[in-house]
Amino acid sequence: MSPSPPTPATFSSSAAARAIRGRPPVITDDMLHAVLRRRANGESVEQIQPDLIIPTGKRKGQNPSVASVCRALAEHAKREAYPAAVEAAHADFAALQNGEVPCPRTETEPAR
Repeated sequence: MSPSPPTPATFSSSAAARAIRGRPPVITDDMLHAVLRRRANGESVEQIQPDLIIPTGKRKGQNPSVASVCRALAEHAKREAYPAAVEAAHADFAALQNGEVPCPRTETEPAR
């Protein structure tokens, strides 16, 4: 039996809210900027990773994994490749936060 989706009443618990928001990213925007700059200079992810320090959370002060750095680079590339999709997702999320339910879009319909 599959678990039922969380109801609005369960959003008050921090565990349920965390499950909805997802895990916070280990790679911050500042770290991503540094990685992109160093990658542009020809350094590999393996060379960059030891110099990065996680600023918050359980692993504060440690280095992120190479996989985390690669995931952040892939996510950045996806955002750069599909800016309209990212904008639409942000618009849908804002609508959900305001209690509205966004309707499905066709490919040519812009985000409201």
